[in-house]
Amino acid sequence: MPLFNVITAAIGILFLASLVFLIRRDHLHIRYSLWWLSVAIVVALFGIFPGLNDRIAALLGISYPPIFPVVIAVLLLLSRLFLLDLENSSRRTDLTRLTQRLALLDQRLRELQSQRPDARNQTDD
Repeated sequence: MPLFNVITAAIGILFLASLVFLIRRDHLHIRYSLWWLSVAIVVALFGIFPGLNDRIAALLGISYPPIFPVVIAVLLLLSRLFLLDLENSSRRTDLTRLTQRLALLDQRLRELQSQRPDARNQTDD
């Protein structure tokens, strides 16, 4: 096995091991870990089985097989960025709604407090 394939497989396996470590320590949420686990497995598979890339590229009609992982990586990164933007937009909307709701509740609380006689005046009588 060529050195490049050994290094690629080692990177995938080390990445996979570090992900498992982070998941076990509860430093990485399971929602995000599934994405990264799949990436680590694919990198390890392409490193362990270098002919896999050539076969898949040939099946797809790609004449230069080394470009196949690059195209897949770019597509995955773009899809990941898109999903992160969707999640960020959703959280921003939720935060805006929560802030508005808090302001309304705060206003309502002040109205209720202004309608109620002061508690200190009642205890003096």
